[in-house]
Amino acid sequence: MPIVEERESSTLDDIAQEAGGLLLSLYNTELELLQKGEHDFATNADIQSERLIITRLKEANLPYVIVAEEKLEDMEFPLRLGNSGILYVDPLEGTHNFARKRKEFGFGVTLGLVKNGRPVYVVFYNPVTKELYRAIKEGGAYLNGERIHVSDRRENLDIIFNHWPDRKYAGRYLDVLRRITDYTPTSASDAVDIWMVARGSADGLVYIFREADMHDLISALGIEEAGGRVTNGRGSQWFTVVRNGFVKVKNSMIAGNPYVHNLLLQNYI
Repeated sequence: MPIVEERESSTLDDIAQEAGGLLLSLYNTELELLQKGEHDFATNADIQSERLIITRLKEANLPYVIVAEEKLEDMEFPLRLGNSGILYVDPLEGTHNFARKRKEFGFGVTLGLVKNGRPVYVVFYNPVTKELYRAIKEGGAYLNGERIHVSDRRENLDIIFNHWPDRKYAGRYLDVLRRITDYTPTSASDAVDIWMVARGSADGLVYIFREADMHDLISALGIEEAGGRVTNGRGSQWFTVVRNGFVKVKNSMIAGNPYVHNLLLQNYI
């Protein structure tokens, strides 16, 4: 029996694309900013996209526990539609780009499925570029249906770097990283960054933080399925099971092709 049924994956793909289309239709409208915390905000587009996704998941009768980023006020989360997996929903990945009208960097929708404490499927749809990324555990990573792979570079490396505001020592690692590369780009979207590594247009990434939500980083499954390696900064599994099969991402993330991952890990502070 496959880890993820074709009906499940195709339905999630369709929902991600529909929600992405909604985001694109809202791109040039007036936005309402909703402050969630320091350096953290949402827009009314995040809310509308999440409501559409939840509606479609209910209509499709997919029996998941749903963990959604924006936690709609009229719903109780986690939203329990069944017990066949935990679905992490990011209705607008790249909110900063969306709000600041940085269409060139992209934004999109992430739906990631965890079963028995392990990520098994993820889809990310970027409506700006019309790119549909998907990865299935032990089944590969794909861009618009074509298999993708991490780069095989060992020099002239492009290493994506980003950090969450509470990591005050991030600058020290950036100094170390400059010995490896002179180019540390970021798209300001975790999913866009991650899929750049998975498809080989960047060679690795370093994210420094204390803790992150799974909906932000579950696309890392795509790097693994594209032949890369992903760990936390200590070289351990990049996600942690916290309770009842729910997962978090703790102690940073290091990823890249096998050579680059090892190089980054050796130099991690």
